[in-house]
Amino acid sequence: MIRRGFRSPGLRRVLRRVRDGFPLRPLGLALLAFGTLALRFYAFERLDLVFLVVGYGSLALVGLALTFVLIAAFWVLRATRVDAALVGDFETARPAPTGMRFPRLRLVPLVQVDWVCDAPKGLRLSPSADGERLEAFARGEVQRLRRRFVIQDPLGLTRLAFHREQRAELKIVPHLGRLHLRDALTSLAGGEDRPHPRGSLEGDRVELRRYAPGDPARFIHWKIFARSRRLMVRMPERSLVETRRTLAYLVAGDGDEASSAVARVAVERVLGSAREEWRFAADGSESTDRRDEALAAILRSRGEEGGVGLPAFLRGEETQGPASLVLFVPAKPGPWLERVLTVVRARSERTRIFIGVDGFTDAPSRWQRALLRQVGEATSSSRSELAAVVDAFGALGAAPVVFDRATGRALGGREIRAEKRAA
Repeated sequence: MIRRGFRSPGLRRVLRRVRDGFPLRPLGLALLAFGTLALRFYAFERLDLVFLVVGYGSLALVGLALTFVLIAAFWVLRATRVDAALVGDFETARPAPTGMRFPRLRLVPLVQVDWVCDAPKGLRLSPSADGERLEAFARGEVQRLRRRFVIQDPLGLTRLAFHREQRAELKIVPHLGRLHLRDALTSLAGGEDRPHPRGSLEGDRVELRRYAPGDPARFIHWKIFARSRRLMVRMPERSLVETRRTLAYLVAGDGDEASSAVARVAVERVLGSAREEWRFAADGSESTDRRDEALAAILRSRGEEGGVGLPAFLRGEETQGPASLVLFVPAKPGPWLERVLTVVRARSERTRIFIGVDGFTDAPSRWQRALLRQVGEATSSSRSELAAVVDAFGALGAAPVVFDRATGRALGGREIRAEKRAA
């Protein structure tokens, strides 16, 4: 029962507040107790001048450190009272100044002032010469920012900590790195040159079938009729060319930061252009053909229910005619994978799969995963997890294209499996 109580988030939060509000650290308490005992039992009773000096010196050191920390805490409390909202646009993994400046307290000795972002997770705040700098590790929109200020002496005797909340209007988009998709977004639907049994009837009329009542007379092949006395009409071949209409969808899930950057490149390049008709949607948002709304959908596409809205998106859009499908999926398997595979299984020839990664690494150990969760940084992709996603789609005939955000290099399925064997 006691262990469960100490593991509860509510009790941990209360204990943290008590610890932040109590100014003496364990070393300060130990030094204070040592000075008191030295004066009580050695300096006063035995008239030991050495312990007299040591005792008063210990108490004076703790007292000075406590005094300076209390003065600095009062000063910082007043200086950090900010009513205006913090507004700005940021990119992940790109530190940028927020415009906020807080006191450094250079005139108060024996004091160190530091602050971190306590909420939301995935943000890092750090002081710099031009003020505060913010570094984000996950995309999204931030409406409230909570900073945790820590005032302490350099010896570790005393410390005070408190929180300050500020309204915010921050938009954090995934950074692009060296991504450039070029012609990779070209999708296939129906066409002219290469026959395909599941393509659209949009090619040259080179196929033949028997005449049926209602067929236009201009499509009758009269030379065949002259030889065989049978009416045959010309039919357009089924083939694949660039589609005129494309449906794009961003699937959210663990390990989707680099894939969201690929989606951002696609949206900024294609959406809104007169050359192609694109409709974009992401988990948790409606479909749109406007670039600003699509970028906002990318920011809000965070969650564990990846791919839930994909079937409804396709049903609504395909009522206006056939279209090819472009999917941006995470580099790690998850609950989203089976949902997306169910959709792709029925339309693998008309689907393009794009995956973004931030380099490759082996699976981290248990303590490394715990450390990365505390820091909140984005990590590179695991070869084995990425290969599992690539193989799952490859089995359906929809070979994914993998982009490395760090280098901009495109990797095919064979290269992913080759790197997996070489690891």
